[in-house]
Amino acid sequence: MGSAHREKIRDFLNTTVKGGSVPTANGLRERYVPKLYALKQEEIKQRLKGQSVSVIAVEKTDVVGRCVVNVLMQPLDALTDSNVCQALLINTDFLEKVNNTIMAQIVIRSIK
Repeated sequence: MGSAHREKIRDFLNTTVKGGSVPTANGLRERYVPKLYALKQEEIKQRLKGQSVSVIAVEKTDVVGRCVVNVLMQPLDALTDSNVCQALLINTDFLEKVNNTIMAQIVIRSIK
């Protein structure tokens, strides 16, 4: 996506893609990523619906010093078969600071 603004790549896309203009990297991020993210989140919710899950909340710091909180869910039945043991990312938040209350609010908002 970040390469979509490079001149050679834009020239290639403009000559190859038919039916309209090729969006820039910012256009892709602003227009398409949120829609795809929402669709993927709904797909994950449907996959987990009615299952017992474990909730995993992880807080780390990114390269610019923001707190990044990732909330994952792991279907408990997947833990019995190592071939399908896969935690699913359901939410990511970027914050200036995090404490126990904020973490709890993020987890509760994520599992609704």
